[in-house]
Amino acid sequence: HVKDTLPLVIRDIDICRGTFNYCFGMTDVAMASLGLFERTEKKKYRQCAQKYMKLVQKSSNNGVPLAKPLSALINAEWKAVMEDEDAKDFYDEAIEELVSHKFVAYETMAYQRVMHLMIRQISARRARDYLATSLDRHRTWGNRAKVEYLEGAYSDVMKSVKPAYEVEVT
Repeated sequence: HVKDTLPLVIRDIDICRGTFNYCFGMTDVAMASLGLFERTEKKKYRQCAQKYMKLVQKSSNNGVPLAKPLSALINAEWKAVMEDEDAKDFYDEAIEELVSHKFVAYETMAYQRVMHLMIRQISARRARDYLATSLDRHRTWGNRAKVEYLEGAYSDVMKSVKPAYEVEVT
């Protein structure tokens, strides 16, 4: 049976490949633009982010299943950059969507962004929780370089964070 269905699967993959890469590329551009807008407050970055955010949302509205979690992530980032008090809830919804689609790279990004949001909102305990989860997901994914970077960059937040696999012996 696999032999009979394989050509159909390959055809479907070829049809979807453009949409697949297109959605991830648009998400990356939107997230990068939001980051630049947050740092510089330049209108051109906000406009670029809005443009690509709308394109990912349009893909989601047109039934592209992988666009829904990516759109949720961009929306959460938009809320955070615009200092919306509900941004954390949007991140939590995005993380749920990303987990269900097994988009580990974007999931780890979302945890990291929530951690930044919690730090900005002066919620250190919550920031540590999100940082711990982000570090755990990066370890699971095998992204050692990112773990080392985050541990160095957020050593002050790290003081009370332990890896999920570490057990305290009393």
